Amino acid sequence: MMHIKYPKILAVNKEECEWIFEWELYIQEKIDWANLQIGINEWWIYIGSRTQLVYSNWVLHKEFWGVEKYVLNHEWIIEFLSNQPQFVLYWEWLVKHTIIYPEKYYNKFYLFDIYNKQTDEFAQIDYVNMIAKEFNIETPELFYKGESTLEHAKTFVWKSSMEVPQEWIVIKNIWFINKRGNKQYWKIVREEFKEANQIVFWGYSKWDVEMEFATKYVTEARVFKIVHKIEQNESRKIDIKDTPRVMWMVYNDCFMEEMREFAWKRAIDFWELQKKCWQRSRYIFHDLLNNF
Repeated sequence: MMHIKYPKILAVNKEECEWIFEWELYIQEKIDWANLQIGINEWWIYIGSRTQLVYSNWVLHKEFWGVEKYVLNHEWIIEFLSNQPQFVLYWEWLVKHTIIYPEKYYNKFYLFDIYNKQTDEFAQIDYVNMIAKEFNIETPELFYKGESTLEHAKTFVWKSSMEVPQEWIVIKNIWFINKRGNKQYWKIVREEFKEANQIVFWGYSKWDVEMEFATKYVTEARVFKIVHKIEQNESRKIDIKDTPRVMWMVYNDCFMEEMREFAWKRAIDFWELQKKCWQRSRYIFHDLLNNF
């Protein structure tokens, strides 16, 4: 099977993330851009983005910032996967986009995970880092390994090895299984970039639950996330013509990630909710475009 989608990383305050601090944890810097996977399928190299197949069997299915040239000319990737076809490598491919990193960090792969198709398991970070060190591959900074608390973990959010204040941290332990029986990784975002952080430019009364939802969850950080996703998948700079698409994708992201928790014991007019989420996401998106 090709294109094994990387598990979604949830905010640490979600219900699915209860009990995580009862385990030994790895706290790692999150690099923000193109999540890619590279693997072998029937002895052919394939490359996938977060959502789709980019390259396989010598066929380029979708232009993606020249990533296939990098992979096919990278001797170590070909050698490693040819000898270990059960592995899928997960990387961040960092090129210039809306978040500006110092020049020295661009045009590199950052290996952050390895998946074993035979055992259906992800590798611990110790193994990932060992492989990366052996073959001189960049990896996200590992800030801490050991027992932790939420307060302790938050102290690492303010750190960045790449000089970029927009970053957040990822918390991992492959042995942790949440209360729903799923394996889960988690993230903590800096306070000013939290998706659920309220960016108030419209007031609302305590009775206006639709506006409360839109104001609370349709944030600059969430719109940025959708913008990045479109840019990654289509290898282009986003523009004003993408407004309807951004509005739909932001609303869907809010609905899927936040509605269950928000709607508990609330009566909601979903047509009004959609309208207000669209209005707010359009406002934020156009404001972001004006500042790019």
